[in-house]
Amino acid sequence: MRNNVPANRGRGASVLGCIALGLIAASLQAGGPLPEPEPPDPPAATTVRIESDPAAPGAATEARVVVEGGGDLGALDLSIAYDPAVLSFTEAVPGPATSSRQNNPAMVVAHEPQPGQIQLILAETDGLASDGVVAVLRFKVRGAAGSTSDLRIQSSAANSLRGGNGGFGAIPVATENATLRVQAGATPPPPAPPPPPAPVDGPDVPAPPPTEPVPGTVPQGPPPSPFGSGLTPPAGPAPEQPATPDARSAVRERDRSNGRDESSGGSGLVIGIAIGAGVLVAGLVVVVVLLALRAERKPGR
Repeated sequence: MRNNVPANRGRGASVLGCIALGLIAASLQAGGPLPEPEPPDPPAATTVRIESDPAAPGAATEARVVVEGGGDLGALDLSIAYDPAVLSFTEAVPGPATSSRQNNPAMVVAHEPQPGQIQLILAETDGLASDGVVAVLRFKVRGAAGSTSDLRIQSSAANSLRGGNGGFGAIPVATENATLRVQAGATPPPPAPPPPPAPVDGPDVPAPPPTEPVPGTVPQGPPPSPFGSGLTPPAGPAPEQPATPDARSAVRERDRSNGRDESSGGSGLVIGIAIGAGVLVAGLVVVVVLLALRAERKPGR
């Protein structure tokens, strides 16, 4: 009997194993095959298009690079073709939709590998501020009225800020082209608005509200000039400086000399009057003597 115990135990283990396999097979047949993992959603496409307005011959004009659905856009590389007989490329500047943080501003670089082709590169470290104009291309119109130039995106590549493993991931790009027309009398487009001012990192401090004058009070401030804006009042007399001892001595000496001059002038006037009176009296005496002599001579005749 002792030799039969191990054999019975082996048979029991094999029976339990068969039962377990049968249960697993039954569950698989009832539920079907195990579901496969779903693939990740593909990144949404970013639309990049070019917008332009009619331009007059010889005028300066602009073309705008507009991005839609690019909130996670980290980098954009475009090759744009145009007709060099109609347009002359001058420069590219960032648009208002780019980020303008003080520490990490957006970077827009453009160059011409050859006439009629622009290589435009946009780099963003904080993502776009919003959908809209990310770059402005500036041209000088060379063509005559009635000519046109296609603004065509030949190639494009875009990367997202939320790429795998903390890097940049490629995102699909849909492009839309434009045609710039040259026509006489076309008004130049208004300049693109500049990017918003760079915010200073730190807590936002609200600006104080503007103060309004209280009714019935006079606003404080300097009174308006009667001479008008930009005019200065005429210079007045210089203020008198306090006299020093040397100045006082000079003043006294001047007054003393003026007194002598006035006294000498007064005495000279008196002497002159006296001399004139004496001459007058002498003349009268001579006249009287002559009249007397003349009277004496008449009786002798």
